Amino acid sequence: RAIAAAVLVITALTAQILIIKTSAMQGQSSVDLKWTNPTTRMVAQVPAGWSYEVKNNRVGQTIHFFISPRDDITMVFADEQISAAKTLETYGRWWILAARAEMTLEPETSRSVHGREIWAALGHKNGDELVPIRVVFAKSRTGFARVLIIGSLDGEEQVVKPAIQLLAALLDTVD
Repeated sequence: RAIAAAVLVITALTAQILIIKTSAMQGQSSVDLKWTNPTTRMVAQVPAGWSYEVKNNRVGQTIHFFISPRDDITMVFADEQISAAKTLETYGRWWILAARAEMTLEPETSRSVHGREIWAALGHKNGDELVPIRVVFAKSRTGFARVLIIGSLDGEEQVVKPAIQLLAALLDTVD
């Protein structure tokens, strides 16, 4: 049932990204925004140039979209309040398996961002290898957080600077 829910989430996410990207061109912020993680109540400074929207997917999960039309980047933040007893790698591999109908992802090694252990995967949208996707997973006290970074990779498959800044800010809100 969890895998079916994840597939629904991913399908809805893809459709929502297309809709949100269009509206984000008008809502792009020229000043820093403050975003509050609803789970931890911790605040992130969102750099200028990003717009923000929150949506609920088909299974009722809250998804946070950050869009930078100038850099053609979409970042999607979500919290999964599930058993924290699972390892970061186990959760990441489970999520990759659940997302396989929408995207092809290959696990990377775990590493540290701003002193927080993360586990990441790199790949692309199925049917469109020109849409790069990186997913970053972080463990919290009550579950896991994930950030999808869509369309923000340069030719070296590295996340560009605006995405790195926002990723660090979002991860700083995970307890």
